[in-house]
Amino acid sequence: MKDVRGIRQEVAEEVPTISDEFSKDALSMLRKRWSDIEADFVDDPKTAVENADHLVHETARRLTETFARERENLDAMCARGDQMSVEDLRMALQCYRSFFNRLLFNVAIVRKRSPR
Repeated sequence: MKDVRGIRQEVAEEVPTISDEFSKDALSMLRKRWSDIEADFVDDPKTAVENADHLVHETARRLTETFARERENLDAMCARGDQMSVEDLRMALQCYRSFFNRLLFNVAIVRKRSPR
């Protein structure tokens, strides 16, 4: 039976993380697409806004899917229930804390940038 460290290793090897989904190249591509959308606004405002909507929707979907996968992996890590040692539980709690803090960080960014 695998301990939490073994499961964490499997997760790290098999599941894309936020940094995989949004690498520097991916972020550069998204920023370029956004810049193109803004530039297109001058000639075709309606299409530019539609394209902005699609880009935001696509980016939010990718982020949501990545967070959902990470959440599922945390669930799998803790599926052993009573068979987990105190050390396994400590490591699981650290993983949940890290995940929770990343969620809150993203919420804080959205709130900071949202019009009031």
